[in-house]
Amino acid sequence: IYLVEVRDNPDITTVGDGIWWAIVTLTTVGFGDITPVTALGRVVGGTLMVAGMFTLALFAGIVGNTLLNVVLSIREEQVRMSGYYDHVVICGYDSRSQMLLDAIVEELDTNERQVVVFAPRERPPEVPPHFTWIQGDPTKESELGKVRLTHAQCALVVGARDVPPSDADARSILTVFTARSYLSQQAATSSRKRPVYIVTEILDAENVLHARAAGADEVIETTRLGFSLLAHTIEQPGTAALISRVGVKGSQNIYVGSIPDGLELPATFDAVSAHVKSRTGALVIGLRPPEGNDVLNPPDDAPFSEGSSVVYLASEPVLATTEGQA
Repeated sequence: IYLVEVRDNPDITTVGDGIWWAIVTLTTVGFGDITPVTALGRVVGGTLMVAGMFTLALFAGIVGNTLLNVVLSIREEQVRMSGYYDHVVICGYDSRSQMLLDAIVEELDTNERQVVVFAPRERPPEVPPHFTWIQGDPTKESELGKVRLTHAQCALVVGARDVPPSDADARSILTVFTARSYLSQQAATSSRKRPVYIVTEILDAENVLHARAAGADEVIETTRLGFSLLAHTIEQPGTAALISRVGVKGSQNIYVGSIPDGLELPATFDAVSAHVKSRTGALVIGLRPPEGNDVLNPPDDAPFSEGSSVVYLASEPVLATTEGQA
């Protein structure tokens, strides 16, 4: 407009005058302090007016559609999650977490038990369709309601592998702390028979106590466990393979359950072991007192009181779980 009007229009003498007129015209404000006086100037002005209307309409449409999609997605998540009870919530996901999902498929019947993956990214294509994906930040209390954490059985906090271990542990600990803080403020938490069981992965052994202080019921030191198996197999070849088999579904695995009927308590650990072995074929390797401090390979004469559970080795669960067991 400056090049067209500078010779004939006394109101447009600088490029700044042209820019001011263009802004006023594009936004459809139209102060009228500067107007084109030439035919070509009016053509430029008319083009800019039409372009301004389309630009504002496009901008308003994009903003409106985005807000509508956000609101609808939130409502869809709320409706979709409204029937979820005793589900499993996985907080965090990266490309290496696919192995965790594969292990969960082996361990759980995902047709009967809903598994929700909660991570601040869009659903990757490799995630199987029977996993529910909810996009959100598990470190923010305002977003934990998306996954109905108050009605979940347990939450697994997965450490990130794309950042240093200290940063990954810091996020995991913050997630645990946020979840416990959120649960403590919800009325539904007080009516639960058992609290939500939170398990977190820690990559640096120095952060284990911090994770427990934040509210984790169980802490898995994956890096330390792997290195310990490597070191132990130097002196005891083959032990790492044995322990790996213990942790795989379908092989011998560790379970916790109640004592079968037919044995009068209190009894000794030796008597309980023989009773379970004769009834189920499972190998009892420890006991869990009512206070929950597991004891592995106790003496044969160790007392086994009412309310205690047995820790046993079997290819599948053969004993009923106790009411207080997570």
